[in-house]
Amino acid sequence: MKVRISKYNPAFRMNGIYTVPDWTSVSDIGEEFAGVKLSKDMYLNVESQYLACLNELILLSKTNSMQITAFERGPRQGLLFAFQMTHLLNCGLYFFRPVQWRKGQMLSLSEVKSFIMDSLREKCWGRLCSDSMALDVGYDYYVHLDTSLSLESVQRVVSKYGLYLDRIHE
Repeated sequence: MKVRISKYNPAFRMNGIYTVPDWTSVSDIGEEFAGVKLSKDMYLNVESQYLACLNELILLSKTNSMQITAFERGPRQGLLFAFQMTHLLNCGLYFFRPVQWRKGQMLSLSEVKSFIMDSLREKCWGRLCSDSMALDVGYDYYVHLDTSLSLESVQRVVSKYGLYLDRIHE
């Protein structure tokens, strides 16, 4: 079953378009959306919801490790890179830990959490796979999940963390 997990309430979607101004990236910290300035703490709260939700789904699927089956580093030069790094440093969200990930690498559950955090913070992109699930962090803070868990189980966990689920029909 393929699903998409997000912070976006589907009640505010019209014809597939989200109609409420909302942040989509760590680089939006400090910007204002619908009259509310996104703070570092607000960002970290949502990030922790994603991390806890995904960790619980991974544990529920009895996954002990995951493999990076696709990998791309974030920008490493140019104006976009300079902007992102300066912004993350100013927000206290960038630590001078080099991105050590590589395609084919097997990750423990603690490494999976770090990899997902790096992906949410746009330091890299990658697809993680195990026997029972695959996931990746896409654009606009969406997580794509392919899992053998039941829709009801996934929905229960996702809702517990204040997130939303969209089923992807193929």
